[in-house]
Amino acid sequence: MIFFNLLHLSIRNFKNMKLRSMLTVLGIGIGIGAILFLVSLGQGLQRLLIERITTAEALLTLDILPPGGDKIILNKESLERIRAIPEVAEISPVKSVKARASFEGVTAGITANFVEDNFFRLSGLDKQLTKQKSQARDVGAIIFENEKSVIISTAVAKLLSMDDPINKIIDIKIASENDLPVTVESFTIVDTTNDELSSLVYIPTRAYPQGQDIVYDNMKVSVTSTVALEPVRETIVESGFLVSALSDTVRQANRVFSIMKIILAIFGIIALIVAAIGMFNTMTIALLERTNEIGIMRSIGASRKDIWVMFLTEALVIGFLGGVSGVGVGVGGGELTNVGLNFLASRLGGESLDVFYYPVWFMISIVLFSTLVALGTGFYPAQRAAHLNPLDALRYK
Repeated sequence: MIFFNLLHLSIRNFKNMKLRSMLTVLGIGIGIGAILFLVSLGQGLQRLLIERITTAEALLTLDILPPGGDKIILNKESLERIRAIPEVAEISPVKSVKARASFEGVTAGITANFVEDNFFRLSGLDKQLTKQKSQARDVGAIIFENEKSVIISTAVAKLLSMDDPINKIIDIKIASENDLPVTVESFTIVDTTNDELSSLVYIPTRAYPQGQDIVYDNMKVSVTSTVALEPVRETIVESGFLVSALSDTVRQANRVFSIMKIILAIFGIIALIVAAIGMFNTMTIALLERTNEIGIMRSIGASRKDIWVMFLTEALVIGFLGGVSGVGVGVGGGELTNVGLNFLASRLGGESLDVFYYPVWFMISIVLFSTLVALGTGFYPAQRAAHLNPLDALRYK
């Protein structure tokens, strides 16, 4: 028999048992939907975390710390040695000091970080800037308009009771270091970082009171490629410095999320197994109900292969429709959950987020997976149907 004739018969049988077939498809759809819902939740949380903590530039950046003591320090000479490493693209040293910020009679303790303009891009903080977010991503971008410009965190703005801090002038009293006098300078706020936990103020390094005689607390080192990360790390470690990389954190996070997605997928697969058992029962009952029909088809010339293909085609149709409906169930459930979470977040003053992520390749794969599961489930009933004796099938009541 021609395949399209068998397909027509399969669809006709599907229509003749609408309720049973639809319930079977729904069972498969719920199982597939559960897998998609749970895995897309894991994918979304992973994507959200990675996007929040890093950028492509930050993944090529190493964090350098001195080991402690006076022998190995981050000064001008050590900076030049690290800059001279062939695979190093950029460096961005950081000097942190305790300070006090004042605005209209309100004073708060802060940490003043003296940084270069490229610090925000290399550290991934460019995504937290409220005014210069896109500009900070450009290599060579000027973030500080002059040495009297500062960027403050939203935590500092709250401490100083500033509703709109941009272009406001604050006084910063920098603590004494190495017996130098305490200095008080006035700075203009040119931007803020979306950080409500840390009381940080970023000041251009050229405004540091000690000029060029700076011993830095840490440094960002950007390399030319991912291949260069380990060689540069080893070279700097051999110099006595402590080295870490955000890529290590991302790698660990990805490993944790991979395990979590597997666990979530297992719960969904359990639901799919239950649905597959229901489908097996449906196909077996259909075989018993259509035994006479199979006998008639065999007696008028249908081969065992034709019967086998017809039953497998029915299983394929059920599996495919179950997969497609499962994608609808998973995406619909995820979007409804997302709307509910964002509504709750807005009521509590939080930020709206997309906690579900649906990769196209995964949705296509899960429909194919559903079809394969259905084919596997329908294999035994198809074998039984194909090997029925035509005479016994005609006599069956």
